[in-house]
Amino acid sequence: MKKLICGPMLVGGLLALSQLGYGDTVKWTPTTPAGSGCNSSNTQVFVFGDTVSWVFDSLGVDLTAGFPPGSSNKYCAIRAGAEVAQGIYLAELKQSLTFGGIKSKDGSRGAITTNSTFFGYSVSPFQITLPEGMDFNQALVTRDRVDNFAVIAPPNYWCNPNRNPRGLFTSRIAVNGQVTRPGASISISAQQFDVKFEATFGWRPCGV
Repeated sequence: MKKLICGPMLVGGLLALSQLGYGDTVKWTPTTPAGSGCNSSNTQVFVFGDTVSWVFDSLGVDLTAGFPPGSSNKYCAIRAGAEVAQGIYLAELKQSLTFGGIKSKDGSRGAITTNSTFFGYSVSPFQITLPEGMDFNQALVTRDRVDNFAVIAPPNYWCNPNRNPRGLFTSRIAVNGQVTRPGASISISAQQFDVKFEATFGWRPCGV
């Protein structure tokens, strides 16, 4: 585990898929994550009723003061099989990234980006940037993005009685940091985890 405090930067993004009741709505089957910042030994997957969570221990980057200018990048590709009950449609998707940490104001920048799909439909990319010139030092902060999924995949797709109930949720989570001059720093890591990513799925009955 990495150490937290007012030094290393914690990035979190908790991936939570919420439905209207796990047994009646969606059954999830997560698969092994893969990427430069994740594998089966440093990633934990939890299913709590309506929520699926991936917790990453090695998805952070660390560029400390004294290092020459350079960059560091990590990514993880995750997948979860989903079996969606008939009679409902996906009305809303909320993505949340929880993160914190520290970077020097000048000479460094970073970003956290997710690119996700559900049943083959692409979700709008979600990106949080920590630009050069921004002084960042926070233990924990959450930022959200909400998409009207009924526009992406209309209700008549989900409510078709001949729809295949099985599909996939996929996401590629990328974390990067860059130092552009000596003495600058950015570190993305935490005490209990490096990254958590969360997405909340809002289902509605067909005909509503």
